[in-house]
Amino acid sequence: MASRYVGTGLKILDGARFVTGSSKYVDDIKPYNTLYGVFVRSRYAHAKVLGIETREALSISEAVAVFTGAESKMAPIPKMGMSGLKEPDVYPLAVGKTRYVGEPIALCVARDLYAAYDMAERVRISYEPLKPVLSPEEASTSEILLYEELGGNTALRLEFKGGNIEQAFMEADKVIRRKIRIHRTTAASLEPRGTVAQYDRATASLTVWSSTQFPHILRTHISRYFNIPESKVRVIACDIGGGFGVKAHIFREDLALCHASIELGQTIKWFETRSEFHQSSIHEREQVHDIEIAFKKDGTVLAVKDRCYADLGAYGAPPWGGGALSMFTSVLLPGPYKLKAYVSEHIAAYTNKGPYGAVRGPALLQANYVMERVMDAVARELGLSPAEVRLRNLIKKTDQPYTTLGGQVFNSASFEETLQRLLQIIDYQRLREEQKRLRREGVYMGIGFSILAEYGAFGSAVNSMFGMGGYDSVKVVVEPSGAVTVYTGLVNIGQGITTAIAQTVADRLQIPIEKISVISGDTSSTPYGIGSHSSRGGIIGGNAAAIASERIIQKMKQVAGTLLEADPRDIEFTRGRFHVRDDPSKGIGFMDVVQTAYVNAHKLPAGLEPVLEATSYYEPTSPITWANAAHASIVRVDPETGQVKVEKYYVVEDCGNVINSAVVEGQVVGGVVMGISHILYEDLVYDSAGNLLTSSFSDYLVASPAEAPDIEVELYPTQASDNPGGYKGVGEGGTIASLAAVANAVDDALREFGCVIEDAPLTPAYIRSIISRT
Repeated sequence: MASRYVGTGLKILDGARFVTGSSKYVDDIKPYNTLYGVFVRSRYAHAKVLGIETREALSISEAVAVFTGAESKMAPIPKMGMSGLKEPDVYPLAVGKTRYVGEPIALCVARDLYAAYDMAERVRISYEPLKPVLSPEEASTSEILLYEELGGNTALRLEFKGGNIEQAFMEADKVIRRKIRIHRTTAASLEPRGTVAQYDRATASLTVWSSTQFPHILRTHISRYFNIPESKVRVIACDIGGGFGVKAHIFREDLALCHASIELGQTIKWFETRSEFHQSSIHEREQVHDIEIAFKKDGTVLAVKDRCYADLGAYGAPPWGGGALSMFTSVLLPGPYKLKAYVSEHIAAYTNKGPYGAVRGPALLQANYVMERVMDAVARELGLSPAEVRLRNLIKKTDQPYTTLGGQVFNSASFEETLQRLLQIIDYQRLREEQKRLRREGVYMGIGFSILAEYGAFGSAVNSMFGMGGYDSVKVVVEPSGAVTVYTGLVNIGQGITTAIAQTVADRLQIPIEKISVISGDTSSTPYGIGSHSSRGGIIGGNAAAIASERIIQKMKQVAGTLLEADPRDIEFTRGRFHVRDDPSKGIGFMDVVQTAYVNAHKLPAGLEPVLEATSYYEPTSPITWANAAHASIVRVDPETGQVKVEKYYVVEDCGNVINSAVVEGQVVGGVVMGISHILYEDLVYDSAGNLLTSSFSDYLVASPAEAPDIEVELYPTQASDNPGGYKGVGEGGTIASLAAVANAVDDALREFGCVIEDAPLTPAYIRSIISRT
């Protein structure tokens, strides 16, 4: 079948809504007679709550109610329940103690938003401040406990290893040690979180509008938490102004708002401020690695020993489980390299910072950063090219299928090929000569690489530990008019998934794409699905759409066979027409079959039901579908000011067969800019009292188009072997790989100064500090 749409760079089908102001976000939802909620949040990073006085707040004329943790008697938020993971009881509203600045303590509900804010200011809370714990190393040994019932602050301590580590180190020509810190960031989406909860006492049903990435998972958790049948819970995912993983969590505020709506029997709306988002939504990334590297003189890396301290903040936001998510850094540490042995001790600890969860590329970003910094450290120590060291250690096509020491299986990766192509594109040898020339002129240019193995489409074997499956759903309905409506459990979060699904269906059914509508995000109309996260939409949605469409075609062939008095097995479907294989002149049109299926059902084959619709719940055969890419960053560093400028960025991307080339390029480019922003600008900085100092965009800096370099993306598709479409993921790789590429480039630019990057972000102040110490 020739593709008319799949593989092209078709524009996003509903893009006009977003550039004309017609999109509808949570803050645009305004049911009649809506009440407004505002949370009272902790002013202390660590304190006992001695009392909460609400009488003054309730004296405001528009006040309706104040909810507190102790009085509401709500259950703890969901736990993961993984063996070896210590999880505390965390309530929607704090009970007895607060453990980070911004923790919700009370919910004020009023008839007017400004009245709700006035109420929040008049809630009087008595605290007994306690000393905060603000680093994972300190937390793991401190006698100051966040949760006394856990007996310590360490949530998880596990060792992951493979091969004979002692033997590998004995074989080494050289061993070096490095300390690598990755700082704390969030997603900084333009739209913060928001929720509208509407409980109808007459029907005992609850409707929730949310900026969620997984409406069906959220519905399941709400149903369980409040003991309401799922048939009585409806979740509607509105248009989302940036998801990036942050909005794929079960939030305390959502549960508190639903509780208040049920108690009052009224609609309540909450939409957070920027400072609330930075303090209380989701934090990620922060880890400290002490690592030893054993290698040969020719650049062969034999083994690494790693001790990783992961900062979980006050708790791990469900469903990802905190330490259960962060530990994947240690699991994935070997990456695309053929090590003889490795060991990584993973120590995840609770601290008095905002909650930990998934942000674009969680855990893998840190693993990639560490190993790519390792490769550059070896190259620098030996005076070799960083590209040469990588080529010597990469897993090759001839090695595959290859199982890493961490247990990951690569079947169709093109690590070596994409790097070789990247070196050609950037004209590597010429670039090194230019670097020498510029250095003689006092210009410090650096070249940095990062090789990516990107996870995607976690199967049930992985996702079940987080309480969800690995499949997703697409339902295709051919309407009586011949138009097609597609329903999916995936959510359009700006990544173009509805367009990609429409392209797939249009090609399979051989109809104009204008005749297809895709509906997502509403649990009352879409089949159950796991949602949009983890680089899974194209892999699972594309295949599910193709399978469901093919089932409809097979049914239509049965109808056509009866009408043409031919065996359905001899019916072919080409150019929108059903015909007999040996006699193409004997055929009928697409609409003739549709008319029979809906109107002339008496002409259908015996036992064949009318109506043309099919649903596919698809899951790949592998636990993880792996994509890969090679990144190169070209930077200039001013040693006088410490300023870093990324001048040019290159990506050779292997995301398998491509559904929409424009979407793929957009995902890669957007991800790279996000990663550059993380490594150069963004930082969640806390003072010694546990106050977040970067809670607005005036101090939490985010890269704008002015800071974005020219980014060149070339696709290098190698078909995936674990799914019929041959697709691989692409949503997170740009961010995952770019931090290391930029850091390596900066290190390369400054090598004459003899300084080594150990911390992040690479702010001018930090760059100046490491230069001044040499």
